[in-house]
Amino acid sequence: RVGQRGQLNLLADYGFLHAHEQTERLVAEQGLEVANPLGDPDIVQFAFATPEYVRRCGRVGRACHRAALKGILPDLVAERMDKAEFNSTFLYHLPRMADLLMREIPARHPDWVSGKGMAELFAMITKPENSEDPGWTLWALVGCDKVYDRYQ
Repeated sequence: RVGQRGQLNLLADYGFLHAHEQTERLVAEQGLEVANPLGDPDIVQFAFATPEYVRRCGRVGRACHRAALKGILPDLVAERMDKAEFNSTFLYHLPRMADLLMREIPARHPDWVSGKGMAELFAMITKPENSEDPGWTLWALVGCDKVYDRYQ
């Protein structure tokens, strides 16, 4: 299944693993701990072994999650049929981040990105018809910039 392919790829995604490790270090400096249970190989193996009828009940997805969290999560959250979505948050903040994304970061890291390329990506993302996943790319770049500055 497509979802399983994503889970399996996550286990071998060295970029993700590196970013997660860097995040853990930054958070540990603040005395906190990052939890990423869905990236644990044992959890992925369990997810692969769980039959489809356990995960789905009719048209309701994540049925076992909903049952496990009953009484913990508010019913409004546990029973919703949509998924949390953050692109509107990205798009809301993008105009104030234009200078950072198109000038400051490319100037600090010309080996990573070009100002011209960032301007093209920024223009593409801010068009409503293209504002799906590329927002994550911009936010990841900001995170990489901050991590890089922190450890230099």
